[in-house]
Amino acid sequence: MKLLWSLSVIIMFSGPALADVACIQRFLSTTAFNPGPIDGAWGRKTETALQGLIEQLDLEFDYEVSPRNSDQFCSYFEGADGEQVAAQAMVRDYGVAINIDQLSAFTGTTVVDFSQIVIAEELNLVCRFAIERQFRQDLTRIELMAAGRLEIISGLINFNAHAWRTGGLASDEYLHEEAVLAVDQEGAVNGSMPYFHLFINDGEVALPPEYVQLPREYVPNGAYPEGLTTFDVDEWQLGRLKIFNCSQR
Repeated sequence: MKLLWSLSVIIMFSGPALADVACIQRFLSTTAFNPGPIDGAWGRKTETALQGLIEQLDLEFDYEVSPRNSDQFCSYFEGADGEQVAAQAMVRDYGVAINIDQLSAFTGTTVVDFSQIVIAEELNLVCRFAIERQFRQDLTRIELMAAGRLEIISGLINFNAHAWRTGGLASDEYLHEEAVLAVDQEGAVNGSMPYFHLFINDGEVALPPEYVQLPREYVPNGAYPEGLTTFDVDEWQLGRLKIFNCSQR
């Protein structure tokens, strides 16, 4: 009996402490990396979740992912960096490549990749705007297509009260619901929006909007981020989005 008791003691204390493993599992359960049940048992699901979090966030440790190091992982997650790591791990990246156009078609909503720009997240403004067209063969000929008011909230643009002058299918719902635009640190507007590029008279066929990408060029005019962002439409016209008369929200 004494020999069996001694062996059980050795076995009990040779593995990771249950509290340390449960600590890791509790932390992972607050993220997108599911460790399985919080039972203090180091299993494949816990190890895979921990390894996945480390790889996605590109964390560096001087020790390997192993139950022998569960106390060190627990101390790290309970330390000063734990809250930030948890916030960064709320979404899991499975490394599946998908084309933005395909994703837009699948969701039925325009999806824009803003990863290559620095959004001016400090901007919270109410501004006036105008959408115009400019003829490539005569740059002095500029016609007003739509005008109204927009809000910039944390650098993202929301169109509010406005009206199109083009007739046909044009309505404020298009910009309200389908424009995906953000202001960058230079003041240029980036993203995608619907644009009615023709005036439609009574009796003519109503045409849907073109979906245009911004920017082509940005020229500041006034207090940041006021200015003119141009975009390509077709071979005979450019589009222009003017933002002006901005004030704090």
